[in-house]
Amino acid sequence: MSRYYSTEGQSQTSHQQQEQPYTRPSSDPRNFVKKFLDNIQEEMKKNKELQENRKQLEEHMRKLGDSEVLRKFVSSFNFTVS
Repeated sequence: MSRYYSTEGQSQTSHQQQEQPYTRPSSDPRNFVKKFLDNIQEEMKKNKELQENRKQLEEHMRKLGDSEVLRKFVSSFNFTVS
């Protein structure tokens, strides 16, 4: 690790620097397309997982709503609308 000294005189490692060195973009357009397609696939996978979790949550909420304990709890309170 290379070291440098900040203007305050504190020693810091190069990993802590805020600036990123300029890197030349890849001249191979296939690299960009591959990364783009990989990102799409990853997001689709996340979306699929999200949809599965949503379905599980809806099922649990339906079961909770259908439970006899919850019905007794709700019926034990008299809610009136003014």
